[in-house]
Amino acid sequence: MKRSIATSCVMALGAAVAVSLGSPAIGATMSFQEDVTNGGSYQAGAAYIDNNSPDTVFDNASAFVGAITPSTRITRVLLSFDLSSLPAGATVDSVTLNMKARSEDGSSTSEDHSITLHELTTPFVESEATWNSASTGNAWTAAGGDFDATVLSSVVANPTTLAEGDTLAFTSSPDLVSLAQSVADSDGTIYLLLDSDSNNDDDRGLFRLWADDLNPDTNPDPSVAHPELVVEFTQIPEPASIVLALFGACALGFVGARKAV
Repeated sequence: MKRSIATSCVMALGAAVAVSLGSPAIGATMSFQEDVTNGGSYQAGAAYIDNNSPDTVFDNASAFVGAITPSTRITRVLLSFDLSSLPAGATVDSVTLNMKARSEDGSSTSEDHSITLHELTTPFVESEATWNSASTGNAWTAAGGDFDATVLSSVVANPTTLAEGDTLAFTSSPDLVSLAQSVADSDGTIYLLLDSDSNNDDDRGLFRLWADDLNPDTNPDPSVAHPELVVEFTQIPEPASIVLALFGACALGFVGARKAV
């Protein structure tokens, strides 16, 4: 009896490993959005920084990016998303950032501007970040945020024609996927920055976007306003869980066989 159980278990374990190793990758999508993901418990980071108020924290419902006063008063947006809930071993295939417009800016010049997405290379604390500092007592290496010049994605829009709720979708790119994969592999947080070419222009070009500290009584529902990072990934089933389950079943089989004898 014992030999029969042992033989069966070895064969079953071998088959399980072979099947799982040959299983096709499973595609899935996860959305990371404050107050929405994980039943509303997920927390992200969103704030804007203003060189005209270099030591002021702007951690509220708004996310401003672009020039308020041409070439002199400029703003950028800081974002962060914890990706540690992605499954271990997941291969990131696509990453999209969705930002929602809060309103048009009637004082801006009516012309198209680009908003560019960059990797923020120094982590920030949402409730402490300013133009001068990533967090209290920790100055940026360069005022205005430490970010890589590589453009991960971009959007072209006219700040005077955006309506509340319009989506600015920063579509996936190889560089953005590579960054997200690196962060996912380390169970970490991805830090991003939004900049605009209007910050170097001779005309006002301010984009008024939603951040993530909305007043539930007067602002839209978080699911239609908060910044959202959408990650598409594939995952190959791990043989370990199957093997462990079969191993446990085999152990129980041995115990039962011993009792029967």
